[in-house]
Amino acid sequence: MWLVKLLLALAAAYAALALLAYAAQTSLLFPTSLARGSPRLPSGAERVACDTPDGERLQRIRISPAAGSGRQRTIVFAFGGNAWNADDMAIYLHERLPTRRS
Repeated sequence: MWLVKLLLALAAAYAALALLAYAAQTSLLFPTSLARGSPRLPSGAERVACDTPDGERLQRIRISPAAGSGRQRTIVFAFGGNAWNADDMAIYLHERLPTRRS
């Protein structure tokens, strides 16, 4: 009889854990608290936002090339993954691909 009670208790604990994981899956997979804006954008960067017809807001950061460079520039589009935002991606790329070469 104790074995049946133990199995029922384990089944109830498993069901409770599965229900908790189901209820919290969005916050576990998409930790929006980590995707905050950054106040330290590179100089010359501008924020641009666009609202979509279904109510979503798309944001981008544009970093202009160095003034007077006179040469063609490559355009880089970057899309952040989980918990990345446009500010973090702009800072990351600006550190790795600076807009002016010394």
